[in-house]
Parts: sequence; structure tokens; C-alpha cells
Amino acid sequence: MIINKLLIRLSFIVLLCLFAYDGGAQTVYKTVNDIPNPKVDRTGSVSNPDGILSEPETDSLNRLLTQLEQKQGVETAVVVIHNFNTDQDDFNFAVNLFKLWGIGRKKANNGLLLLVATDRKAYRFITGYGLEGLLPDADLKLIGEHQMVPAFKQGNYGEGVVNAITTISNYLNQPANHKELADLLAKSKQKIAWQLPAAISGLLIIILIWVLRVINKRKAITHKIKQAKKLSAYDIIATVIGVILFLGIIAIVIISGLNKFAWFKALPVQNVPWLVYDVSALIILTKYLGNLGIIRRQHQDDFNFNEAEKSYLKATWWCIVFSPPVIIVLLIEYIRLRNSAKRFTAIADAAGKSMIRVDRDVNREGKPYLSPGQRTEEKLDVYCYDIWVSASNDKEFKVIQNQGSSFGSHDVCPQCGFKTLKKAETEVLVHPTHTKEGEGKKVRHCEQCDYEELIKMVVIATLSQSNSSSSSDSGSSSSSDSGSYGGGDTGGGGAGGTW
Repeated sequence: MIINKLLIRLSFIVLLCLFAYDGGAQTVYKTVNDIPNPKVDRTGSVSNPDGILSEPETDSLNRLLTQLEQKQGVETAVVVIHNFNTDQDDFNFAVNLFKLWGIGRKKANNGLLLLVATDRKAYRFITGYGLEGLLPDADLKLIGEHQMVPAFKQGNYGEGVVNAITTISNYLNQPANHKELADLLAKSKQKIAWQLPAAISGLLIIILIWVLRVINKRKAITHKIKQAKKLSAYDIIATVIGVILFLGIIAIVIISGLNKFAWFKALPVQNVPWLVYDVSALIILTKYLGNLGIIRRQHQDDFNFNEAEKSYLKATWWCIVFSPPVIIVLLIEYIRLRNSAKRFTAIADAAGKSMIRVDRDVNREGKPYLSPGQRTEEKLDVYCYDIWVSASNDKEFKVIQNQGSSFGSHDVCPQCGFKTLKKAETEVLVHPTHTKEGEGKKVRHCEQCDYEELIKMVVIATLSQSNSSSSSDSGSSSSSDSGSYGGGDTGGGGAGGTW
């Protein structure tokens, strides 16, 4: 009985020790993203997540840092933790933390960071670009060795940090530093003139609307499109650019919204007109190509399309001023028009007289000159045919074959002889299930005749169960609000030491 009681007591003591050990486990911060930002948490300028500093020490430090910013114009952050990732040294960790939070004001770069890692027995000062002259590395090293190290050795971390910040405040308050501090404050308070960029951006938007209206009128629709024709290359390219532009804008808005629009806040106001110009240029390019697509679908006859396009290009070439990519379209179309000019030069009949070309916008089916197979080839854009009729003898005509834009999409059918044989495709004969395979055949069909070419029989795999429980654990990208401080930057100036 006594032994049992002793065992119970020993077990109880061991459990208490285990709980005590687990409760005393110290947090090791893997990345700078894990350090709480005091500005975001609205706790002042001191990050003390491990409770190393007492509450009175934290309050005293926050008052000192507020005075340092208000009187000397130095935005300071103090971080006191047990430890961080052992794979990183204190310098790189502190610099990355400084840049992540953006300590200091933009342009002034008047930020100061003090990082203390008690388990490492290391500290590190990091200064912004604007403070490198006021707080040289050597002076910060002396402050650390004389004001912090002695107190840290005794475990008085709050006392050491308060002494260091007080010394820095007194040092900056010296008359010799007043002028440089005043210039620094002037930079931090300097207001960016937004009126001119806003006016230029507004003017660009007005010009965009005007350009879109003008080029839309210049496409000169002479008649309604009588026959539905598949989208041309102009339509496809315009659609791709438009979709990319739209999705890009949506993505930027969503990502910026998740980051509290930090990207927009960080964008220099003088760069806004350039952003508006770039977006406007893409919109104009999209509309320009879209109009060419409409002109193309208006005219089945290639000669009529070329003439309409020439008129459009001549009336809208100036768009390159507002959308430089349009010049690429102009060059490509100029080369195409020059290369196709010979195609429309009149040919001679048997009597040596010039023949008349049939207008395919008027005679769309090419009757009675084209066979049904040739017309199918035209509908597939494999070939396009120019029809020339003698002016003196209407029974004499010539049909000239030209490669179409989809020439490689079909092959010659061995049965009818037209280039209307589709590429191989799989037809399902028996549909697969979740437990049984299906059957199919890989065949080629002719779009003119009933010819079918069997390539091989195929087995279709069973249906897979859809995994609806797939979790997209994207992980929490804990990015601190880089706008919580002023957006300052650093070149890595400062000093560090150990005790």
C-alpha cells in the first residue's frame, strides 16, 4: 500500500514537471513574418511577444519612442524575443524585418530598428538610409556596449533597452544635429504634388474615349454581315488580349485588396499617368484588332477586304501615338497587302483580253463556277478561289486556287479528291463507367463526302472518382502590413554585438 502511494505521488510529480516544461517552451520565430507588428496590433512601437519586458518597461519604452518620433523625427521599432531561426544570422534577419515593416517615412528613410534575441545573447541596430549619417555604425556600437550589454548580462533587458533609446534621443537632440534632423523631417512631411499627375491621367482617359469612338467610326461598315463566318485571326488575338487585360486587372485588384491595397499605396503618384497610358494602349490595340475582325467578316471577297482595310489603316495610323503596339499590326498588314497585290492583277482570256474578276461579296457561293467540294473547302478556309470571267465570252472562265488561313487543318480525301478530310478524332461506341472500360474508334471523316477512314479501335479508361474533398490548404501567408509604418528602406547600416 505504501509503495502504491509513493508511485502515485511520483507519477503526479513527473506529470507536473512535464506540464511545467511544456509551458515554459520558448517560441522560435522561423521567419520575419512571424514577428508581431506592433503598429498592426496597435500596441505602440514595441514588439514583446514573449513577455520578456515587463508591462511598465514596455509602456516606458513606447513613450520614449513616441517622443523620439515627434521631436527628432525618427520612427523606431524595438523587438525583444527569445530566439529566431538558427539558419539565419541576426543581421539578415533584422534587415529583412526592417524592410518588411517599412520602418521610417518614404523619401526620408528615417527608420531605426533594435532587435534583441536573449537566447542568442545578441542585439542588432538597423538604420534607414536617412539616419546613416546621424547615427554612424561606430556610435551605435558604443551605445550598445556601454548602455545595453552591462544590463543584459544581469538579465535586465528592459533597463538596457531604455538606457540605449534614451542615449540615442539625447544624442540626436544635440544642437549639431538639429539642421540635419530638420531636413529629414522636411523630407518626411513633404507632400507629393498629385494635381498634375491626376490632370494628366484624366486627360489620357478622355483621349482614350475619343480614340475609341473615332476608330470605331472608321471601320466603315457598308452592309450587314450576311453569312456567319468563323472568327478571324484578328478576332482571336483581340479576344486573347482583352481577356488577359481584364483578368490581369481583376487579379491586381483582388491581390491588392488582400494586402490592404499596399501596392497602390506604394505606387508613386507620378507613375500613375504611365499606368493609365499602358492600360489605354492595350485597350486601343484590342479595339483596333476587333475592328479589323469586323471588316474581315464583312467581306468574303479578299480584294474587297483589302480595299476596306487599306482605307481603315490610312484613316487610323495615328493610333500608334496612343498605342505603340499598333505599329506592329500596321507593319504586318502592310506586308500582307503588298504580297497579295499580284493575286488581283487581271489575267487574259483566250483572245488575250483582260478578264473580269467575280465579286465574291455579290456571288458568295461562286455559282455556277465552283463545285460543291470547292465551296466546302472555302467554308473550311482551306482554299479560297478567285473566279475570272471573260468579258467577251461569258462561258469562258478560270478558277484560281489560293491557300486559305486554315490550309493545314485538313488533308486531301482519297474518295472525293477535295482537301476536306478532318484530322483524327475518337468516337465513343460504348461509354465507360466507374467499374467498366468503354470502347471507341479513332477515325477520320471527310466533310464533303461520306468517306470514313478507320485508324484503330481504342479502349476508354474507366471513370475516376472525383475527389471533392481535395483541400487547398494554401497556408497563411502572414504578411505584415507594410504600410503600418511609413514605408522606409535601409541599406543595412547599423551595428550589433553580443554579451
